[in-house]
Amino acid sequence: MLGSIPPMRELRAFRVREMAEALGAEVLNGERGMDEQVEKVMIGAMAPETALMYMRRMSRKAIITGGDRADIQLAALSTDTSCLVLTGGLYPPKPVVAKAYEVGVPILVTRHNTMEAAEMIDRLIARIDPDDKDKITKIADMVKRYVDLDEVWR
Repeated sequence: MLGSIPPMRELRAFRVREMAEALGAEVLNGERGMDEQVEKVMIGAMAPETALMYMRRMSRKAIITGGDRADIQLAALSTDTSCLVLTGGLYPPKPVVAKAYEVGVPILVTRHNTMEAAEMIDRLIARIDPDDKDKITKIADMVKRYVDLDEVWR
C-alpha cells in the first residue's frame, strides 16, 4: 500500500452556483456568494423560533422554504447561510432582499415546490471543476501528505 487519504468533507460540498443550475432557479442578489460552498441543506417549514435554534447549529447551509415565508428567510439570514432557495415561484419581500444583499447571500427562486426542490438538491453530486483552485490545492496537499510519492514514481 502506498498511502491512504482520509475522507475530505469539503470535497463533498457543492457550490451555490451548482444548486441554481440544478433547480433552473432565477438568482437574486447573485453578485456575491454564488461560489460559496453548501455543506448542509435544511427545509424551513417550522416556527421561526424553532427554526432559528436549528439554523444556528449549522454553518454553510442552504435553506429551502416557501417564497411566502419571510419569517424563516429573515431568520436564516441572521445565521451562517450560503443561500436561500425560495419555492413556488414566489419572490421575497423587500426587507428580505435588502438583508440578503447586506450579508451577501444569494436568493434562488424556483417554480418547484419545496419537496421537489429538496429532492433535486439531494441528487446533486459535488464536482471538482478544473478552475476550482481551492479543491485542487487541498487534494494535492493531501496526496503529498498521505501518499508515498517516491515509491509511486519508482
